[in-house]
Amino acid sequence: MNTLKYIFTIAIAICIQANVNSQVDSTAVLNEAQTEEQSKLGSEELEVIKAFKAKLATASSLAVKPTIEAAPPVNRDYDYRISIVPYNIDYAEPTIKPFAMKPDAKKEYYKGYAKLGFGNFKSPLGDVSYHNTAGKVEYGILANYLSLDNSDKISYQKMSDINVDAHANIKLTDNLELLSGIYTSIDKRYFYHIPINQSRLYGEEAAIRNLSTYGAKVGIQNSSNYALQYKLMADANYLAITNDDTNELNTEVNGKISYAGKSLGVSLDAEMDFSKVSESVDSSFLTLSATPSLFWSNDKFNVTAGASTILANDSAYIFPVAELLIDVLADKLQIIAGLDQEYIHNSIRNVTSYNPYYQAQPGNYGSTITKSYYGGAQGDWAKLSYRGKVGYREISNQAILTNAEDVRKFDLNYIDMNSVFIEATASYSLNETFTIGGGFQQNIFDLEDDVIAFHLPSMRYNAYTVIHLLDNKLTVRPTLAFTDKVEFINSNGEVGKLDPMLSLNTTINYKIGDHFGLFVDGKNLFSNNYSEYYGYDDVGLHIHGGITFKF
Repeated sequence: MNTLKYIFTIAIAICIQANVNSQVDSTAVLNEAQTEEQSKLGSEELEVIKAFKAKLATASSLAVKPTIEAAPPVNRDYDYRISIVPYNIDYAEPTIKPFAMKPDAKKEYYKGYAKLGFGNFKSPLGDVSYHNTAGKVEYGILANYLSLDNSDKISYQKMSDINVDAHANIKLTDNLELLSGIYTSIDKRYFYHIPINQSRLYGEEAAIRNLSTYGAKVGIQNSSNYALQYKLMADANYLAITNDDTNELNTEVNGKISYAGKSLGVSLDAEMDFSKVSESVDSSFLTLSATPSLFWSNDKFNVTAGASTILANDSAYIFPVAELLIDVLADKLQIIAGLDQEYIHNSIRNVTSYNPYYQAQPGNYGSTITKSYYGGAQGDWAKLSYRGKVGYREISNQAILTNAEDVRKFDLNYIDMNSVFIEATASYSLNETFTIGGGFQQNIFDLEDDVIAFHLPSMRYNAYTVIHLLDNKLTVRPTLAFTDKVEFINSNGEVGKLDPMLSLNTTINYKIGDHFGLFVDGKNLFSNNYSEYYGYDDVGLHIHGGITFKF
């Protein structure tokens, strides 16, 4: 029986080997037969089969590409509700200090300024000013002195001026300021125009004239930060003149109120001038004016329109006032056209400010009224700044000076006249070193045949240069001025013309440090013999030199 089993087992093994060599059976069939036979064999037969290794045919590889279906998108809404609770943490002071930047140097502002000098013709000069703020009070004082003496060459050709002006402005509230001030001037003039045949009649006491003014002013104004603006000022002064024994009390009150919206506004300007003359002349006169107006503006246009009313000379002068400004090239070119009315209150103080040899006479008081029609242009183009105007004036009561009965003095007369005028100024900076500029005023008078505008020049020209050298330590400013011949009338009733005025003046300043400097002022360097009023010539070339300092 056992023999049969062995034979049977060997037969099966031979069959299996034959099948492997012919490579006709598949791996699946072999596995199935082996599994079935192994389940029937005992353990000892199994040991024989384990030692036998069959070589199977190479199976074809199957390409397997696993795929995963795409998951549908899931949108989730998140809502975070966080309560912020501040928590104070005390940090210890850092042990490492940060680097510190060096601060800018504090800019020095000086409260005081002084200019002291001396010149030929025994002429000292001095200018002193001081300004300060204490709490809510801003105060200051200005004083100047100038004298000149050429009496060695021309008898009584000398003069002196003393002027003092002090003010105190008090800030009452954030929106209200009180303005106050006092001032005085003591001017000394000599009548040195004395004909040869009359010189023996006048000693120094008869030649000297003192003009002394004492005044005070007070007013209020609001802050400039508000759309509603207002200012009211009252000024009273007393003038005493020797030789004529003339005293004059002047009172001036002027005020302005305006309201400016975003583009539209309204304003009112009003003024009163009153003069009372006593002693040699007992007279008084009053000038009143009021100008209400509207103004409107946008990026290209500024328009002002209103009416001027002036009560003076026992008459009422009513005239429209208007100005149109068109910005053509963004401040480079602006066109101007307008109408205006102005007045000059010809008080003794106003007249003697430009001619100290005026002699007051009864009936010599009145106001000059000027109506103007004008057009022009202005602008700032790169380094060029310019202003120009041309127009026509109608003038009532134009004041002119003629010789009085006393040949040393002048009388005041009035004429009506018209004139065409051209006015222009310009300046141009060539570079940081040179700036040039100038201006002119040309008048073409329209007068009746028998009327002459005595002592009124028809043209004035000036030109100047500012030169900065040595890192701006040295500044030189020469100025050339020209005024054409003016007509005058002498005591014999003869009409003549004065020499034209051609004057070269130069100012030189040299800065020494932050506090000190040197100056030289030269006037009438051509030493021309000219005068603006008949008989009172300029002294010729005169030079002042000295020091300036800030404190």
